[in-house]
Amino acid sequence: MNSPKLEIVFDYVDPGSYLVMGLMEAGIPGLGVEPEGVRWRPLEFRPPEQAPLDPNDPAWRRLVEDHEAEARELGLPFRIPALAPRTRKAHELGFHAREHGIFPAVHRALFRAHFHEGRDLGRVDVLVEVAREAGLEPSETRTVLGVDRFREAVEEERAELLASGVRGVPTLQPAPTGAAPRIEGYHGAPALREALARLLNASRGADSGDSAPSGERSST
Repeated sequence: MNSPKLEIVFDYVDPGSYLVMGLMEAGIPGLGVEPEGVRWRPLEFRPPEQAPLDPNDPAWRRLVEDHEAEARELGLPFRIPALAPRTRKAHELGFHAREHGIFPAVHRALFRAHFHEGRDLGRVDVLVEVAREAGLEPSETRTVLGVDRFREAVEEERAELLASGVRGVPTLQPAPTGAAPRIEGYHGAPALREALARLLNASRGADSGDSAPSGERSST
């Protein structure tokens, strides 16, 4: 398998991450980004030591509503979630799915559960059912989540991303991470296409030994 060319830092309750996932799944003409060329890196939006996200916070509500309108224009299913659960266990499930080689299916299912179906990703029983529907064995999944098997993996990923300068989700950057441009936030489908082209050109330049062009950092 070829090495990833693009990293996407995401969280399952972030509407921008969901739109990036939806557009990547639909395919962006001309860029030729294959699924195996993307490394999805989880960044827990609100870890346990921080206050939980309030889904009724006016600024958060405006953000979600803006993304819902964008999703409608793009033809992507989007139900404004009534909940904003913590995502530690959802990311643990993602690592479990990676171990079994079915991360893409579980990844899609978790986004769908939150943004299509309004299910509570903070509940282990919900995650076990989502995992079962995506092809994982329920009793093993329940045990893995119950003993926090991948807790350290989630924490280490978050610490590594923050130490590298990542400030939020979604963030897109070339792989492997280096001095090339980093794109922060979701700013619409045309901007995403331009950002991906720039990042992939930087990645190709790094592969060939050329210097990657510098780029401006977008605001989240």
